[in-house]
Amino acid sequence: MRFQDFGIDPRLISSIEHLGFEQATEVQEAAIPLILGGCDIMATSQTGSGKTIAYGLPILQRMLKQRRFEHRAVRAVILAPTRELAIQVHANIKHLGMSLDYQIQLIIGRESFQHQEKLLRKNPEVLIATPGRLLDHIREKSISLEHLEFLVLDEADRMLDMGFRDDVSAISNSAPNVKRQTMLFSATLEHVDVANICNQVLRAPERIEINRSNDQHEKIEQRLFFSDNLTHKEEQLIHLVKSEDYRQLLIFTATKLDTERLAKLLMDNDIDATSIHGDMLQNQRKRTLEDFRRGRVGVLVATDVAARGLDIRTLSHVINFDLPINPEDFIHRTGRTGRAGATGIAISLVSPKDWTSFGKIQSYLKVKLPCTMLEGFEAKFKGFKPKPAKKRLPVSNKGRPAKLARKGDKNAPKQKQNTAPKQDKKQGMRDSMASAVDGGFAPMKRKPRAEIIDDGHEED
Repeated sequence: MRFQDFGIDPRLISSIEHLGFEQATEVQEAAIPLILGGCDIMATSQTGSGKTIAYGLPILQRMLKQRRFEHRAVRAVILAPTRELAIQVHANIKHLGMSLDYQIQLIIGRESFQHQEKLLRKNPEVLIATPGRLLDHIREKSISLEHLEFLVLDEADRMLDMGFRDDVSAISNSAPNVKRQTMLFSATLEHVDVANICNQVLRAPERIEINRSNDQHEKIEQRLFFSDNLTHKEEQLIHLVKSEDYRQLLIFTATKLDTERLAKLLMDNDIDATSIHGDMLQNQRKRTLEDFRRGRVGVLVATDVAARGLDIRTLSHVINFDLPINPEDFIHRTGRTGRAGATGIAISLVSPKDWTSFGKIQSYLKVKLPCTMLEGFEAKFKGFKPKPAKKRLPVSNKGRPAKLARKGDKNAPKQKQNTAPKQDKKQGMRDSMASAVDGGFAPMKRKPRAEIIDDGHEED
């Protein structure tokens, strides 16, 4: 479906075409009419499916068509879990609205609070923000959301996993406009906290499920190779980076130290690479991402901090040097490639320490991922055999496993008792002694006392 078919303003159509889009994606085709109709929505779709345009385009269209409630009021707030995602969303929304006379500002942590106060005094129509910093401004009364018309929670599951549940609730409560329209986008709608926050902030929402988070991206080719250990992985990585025909390549590692170590390893092997992780200063991270986006560097080694919000259309390859513990992170990592309808290649190295994660990922995706040998760099490791199933308990007459009796177990089934009449204890002893001879036992013979001699010693 073409964007013109939604009845979108020509200025916004021009911006969309400038971004290189003509046809709406599945999530855009489902969400745009509902948002234009004023519905609250809760939606899930794959990374790279065009969520930002799915909510950004109809929000800007509605802002053009309906009058501002109060001439100084913020009209739309878009919340993102991380600085990186907020920066990316801000760039996209600003590009969408470049031909409109709207102020679109970014409010995130680790930036000057005073400078942000100055920006807010200019009465922007649209804010893209991280929850913590926006709530700080609300509490300091640098901003009021009393007349807010649109609220978007982007990657809500990630936001809640990072501990922003109370912040999101407080922000929603500070925007009491009964006509407020709220949109929630999440990798999954089965998340318990997501369900709770939906009940709290949405009113009779329409549900959209396009390619749930545990569905594989059809245009991403998965390649998985066995590895023996760290040294073997490093040899495989150098070979892969040198042999693959990529435009830009993103490598994921498990730790911050590994990002710098692997970037240095690649550079020592004449590969142009850089690294990014959470402990870097913000200006360093910003500069590194900008160099990678502009193609000044071909290979970026990163932790999962870059998995959310990194949107680079020329990213053709992703390599998982380590498999993530959380299966959803595997989807988000590999989803960095194959963006906006393009094809991509995701390569994963699977060593003994990755085997548990590998099993969890397959269970989550509900598919069997073939893991093979990398030619010229074959591994001795071929996976672990599954543990044998535990023996089942015998089944009782009632169809339930019978419990094995244990000493002191109050719940163990009672044993049948001897119902013979009780006998007097003393009488029983006398009877048994009397019958001992009859039964063939020799009677007990007392040992004679030793004779005492005058010198006080016992006789031998």
